[in-house]
Amino acid sequence: MKIPLTVLGVLALVSLIVGGAYVSSRNQMVRKNEAVKQAWSQVDVGLQRRADLIPNLVATVKGYAQAAAGVAPTRLGPSTRRGNES
Repeated sequence: MKIPLTVLGVLALVSLIVGGAYVSSRNQMVRKNEAVKQAWSQVDVGLQRRADLIPNLVATVKGYAQAAAGVAPTRLGPSTRRGNES
C-alpha cells in the first residue's frame, strides 16, 4: 500500500513542478510581450511628434521665403540686378 501512495505522491509533485514551470514561462512571455508593445508605443509617439511638427516647419519656411522675396529686391539697387547692363 505504501508503494502506490509514494508513486502517486511523486507524480503529483512532478506535475506541480511541471505546471509551475509552465505558468512561470507563460508569465515571462506575457511580460516580455508587454515590454515590446510598450517600446513600439514609444516609437509611435516619437514619430507622431515628428509628423506634427512638419506643418509648423513648412509654415516657417514659407514665411522666410516671403520675407526674403520682399527684402531682396529692395536691397539690390538698379545697377546690381541681372539683365540691367547700364
